[in-house]
Amino acid sequence: MTIDPQTHRLVRHGVKAMLNPSDRYTLEKALRFRDQHGGRLTVISMGAPQSADVLVSDHLVGADSADKITCRKTLHGNPYVKSILVQCA
Repeated sequence: MTIDPQTHRLVRHGVKAMLNPSDRYTLEKALRFRDQHGGRLTVISMGAPQSADVLVSDHLVGADSADKITCRKTLHGNPYVKSILVQCA
């Protein structure tokens, strides 16, 4: 990946999206918790458009559903606003 010199954001074109190790660990723990205690597990992403591929793969490993939140202004904005969006998803 490179960084766009004007926007100072990552240029992700041509880079395969993947789940980072911390999120993979959290997903595995959530799957075990759901299996032990019941309920539903929904995976939510606020990542770049390429993260849709990751959501599909996570859905296949056992999550009950997957949602993607996409809003360019919000993705680079206030963490409080992001937390409200995730809570409402």
